[in-house]
Amino acid sequence: MAADRNTIAKGIKELKSESDITFNQHRIRRKGGGRKTSESLIPGLNETFLEVLKIYTAGSPMDEKIKWTNLTQQEIVEGLKFHGITVSVTVVQKLLKKHGYVITSTSKKTNNRNNK
Repeated sequence: MAADRNTIAKGIKELKSESDITFNQHRIRRKGGGRKTSESLIPGLNETFLEVLKIYTAGSPMDEKIKWTNLTQQEIVEGLKFHGITVSVTVVQKLLKKHGYVITSTSKKTNNRNNK
């Protein structure tokens, strides 16, 4: 695979004109490139997300930063879809982390004394 002649010429020109500061930079590409986040593309996503979790949220009485929900990620996706917002489970995972939520599930306990 051969590189385009114009790309090579542009690279040589950049190398000749760059200073030591440029060589010590960690970024290769310009800032702002790449895919935009769902939060920036979907207006009201955070508010709707919090509305979906509102009645399914519990927290620690000792630490207000600890919050959890018993909804599954898929149930949250369905709740958002009901409000007209279509997102993936991955976006829900990011929103849960951003807002400090942990998912808990109820566990069924068995009494071993009666099973002798």
